[in-house]
Order: sequence, then C-alpha cells, then structure tokens
Amino acid sequence: MDDDIPVNGWSIDPDVRASLRLDRIRLAAQTESWDEVALEAEELLDESPEHAEALFLLGEAMLELGQPEVAAKAFEQRARHGDDDPEVLLGLGLACYELCDLGRAVESLREVVRQVPDHAEGHFSLGLALEAAGQDSDAAAAFQAAQLLAPEIYPAPMQLEPVEWSAALRESVAQLPPTLQGVLQGVRVDLHDQPSLEELRSHSPPLPPSVAALLDGDPGEGEAPLAPDGLRVFTRVLSRQPTFDDLVVALTHALLIETADWLGVEPEA
Repeated sequence: MDDDIPVNGWSIDPDVRASLRLDRIRLAAQTESWDEVALEAEELLDESPEHAEALFLLGEAMLELGQPEVAAKAFEQRARHGDDDPEVLLGLGLACYELCDLGRAVESLREVVRQVPDHAEGHFSLGLALEAAGQDSDAAAAFQAAQLLAPEIYPAPMQLEPVEWSAALRESVAQLPPTLQGVLQGVRVDLHDQPSLEELRSHSPPLPPSVAALLDGDPGEGEAPLAPDGLRVFTRVLSRQPTFDDLVVALTHALLIETADWLGVEPEA
C-alpha cells in the first residue's frame, strides 16, 4: 500500500510515515538488500533532504553497489551535520579512495583513527589509501595497527608463489559463465603489483585503486569482439584478502566485471 493514499478520509502523519520507511531501510540494510536500501533512502530523502540516518544508509548502499560518487555525496551531506561521526568519515574515506581522491581519503580516515584508536577497519582502510598514494612506510604502520587489533580479519599479506596465483586464476575463471570464460581463452596473464595512479585516473570515472584485474586491448565495434591482448592481475590488494578463498572471490568478481564489459553485457550476479 502506498503510504500517501488516504484511508477513510485521513492520511498517515508525515513523521510516522518517515519512521515506517526508516524501519524498512534498516531491515533491508540488515539483510544486505542494498538496492532496496538505496531506493527507500532516496524516497525518504525526497521528503526530508537532511535526514541524517537516511543519508548515511544511502551512502553505505551506494558503496556496496559500486557507486562511490553518489556515496561520497551522501556522506558529505551527512557530515555537514557537524558531528564528525567516525562511521560517516569512514564511509567518506572509502568513497574517496574508490574515486582516487586519495588526499581526502587519507584526511577522513586519519580522523577516524584519531577519534577511535582501536578502529581496525579505519586503520586498514587508511593503509590502503596511503599505499595507493605511494606513502609506503605510513601505510605499513596503518596495516600493522589493523593486524594487531583484528588479526583474523586483517592478517599479514599472503606470500603466494606464481603457481598459487595460477591456481587462484583457474578457480576464478571456472566460476564464470561459459560465455565470459571464452573471453579469457588463450589470453596471456601477467602478474603486476598494482596499476599506476595515472592509469586509474585516466578513466572517467576513475578506476578504484582496489581494482584486481584489467583486460588490455580493444574489443572493436563489430558483433564479434576481438580477443584481449592480455590480462593483468594486481597482486598487492588481492594478497591482503583474509584467506585464499576470499582472494578467489575478489578475483572472480573482477574477472566477471572485466569480461562482461569486454562483451558489452551486464555482469550476472
């Protein structure tokens, strides 16, 4: 039933309507139904543009849905309430990281760990931003802090041999739909530390520093795409996954996006 439809000549009080919608958003967030969170939060914000919790939940949903630009705007608007909530700053820092806005990412994430020194995710996220910005010594300190606080979630990076990377790639490719697997048939694979910031920022919108793999070449404009020139797998971010299985999941997700984009189709969930 639409909340705005009058019933027997009366309609729901706007505050009650907002409360009911917020309950739906919270429930959707708990079940990680991020599309629903985004839709309901946007509708609530249409009525109450400065609703603090709706802005925060919209930002969270947009981060999960891979839309960091929208997430950053939601967190920025939420931050203008002036309370410097560390979870808001964490979301803003992560969104800026994904957008390659590393200066703002570092600033926000430093404030998170200043306010909450035992915030393991804050330290780890700060490490990622510092690492992407080329500040390796500061990044190492942030990663070490995260590891000490939550070693099961943020362990030391995996030290994998090339044969182990090959095994991870085989497992990841095997989980793709057959059509997408075909894109990678016979394609040369090279292991790289990480892409350069120049390359990431050359795209519009920028590619995130967390990108795990990229196909090289041009698929062309014909009905039958050309074969890629090669596949680059970036080991630095991947090796920071908590387990080998998590690494395979992250690599599978990256290959799903890359191969679907190569064919010009929407990636399957």
